[in-house]
Amino acid sequence: MEIIAFIGSSQTKRHIDRYTADAVYAAMARRWLILVGDNSRGVDKVVTDVLLHHKYSNLAVVSSASGKRADTQFRDQTMIDMADMVMFIWNGKSKGTQLAYDYAVIRRRKCWLVDFSKRPSRKEEPPLITEHLEIPELITQKELI
Repeated sequence: MEIIAFIGSSQTKRHIDRYTADAVYAAMARRWLILVGDNSRGVDKVVTDVLLHHKYSNLAVVSSASGKRADTQFRDQTMIDMADMVMFIWNGKSKGTQLAYDYAVIRRRKCWLVDFSKRPSRKEEPPLITEHLEIPELITQKELI
């Protein structure tokens, strides 16, 4: 079974949330084990909301204990070490997401960095920064049901 971790910014906007939800639907359709952090905002919240709404049980929520930066960084590194692949959904500002991505690259994990800071318009397609990887084809909620 494939394991995917979702790591991302705690401050997002609707178009980032929609993209995140579509990525989660794609992982669910493939029946991957989904790892997600315990932040009550941003990417973690979107991932958790989608999984709970669909009663998807093939998941693990990884806690950062205190929520302090050092604990959050350790949580992200633990998720990366557990995962076969990692999707980073980044608003371009979060230092934690960038640090986690750098760690995943060092650990030679298959990973995607989706950088929303490169496209200011919500109408444009989300940027996929993948240089050496193919992004899994995303499906929508309608196709999943």
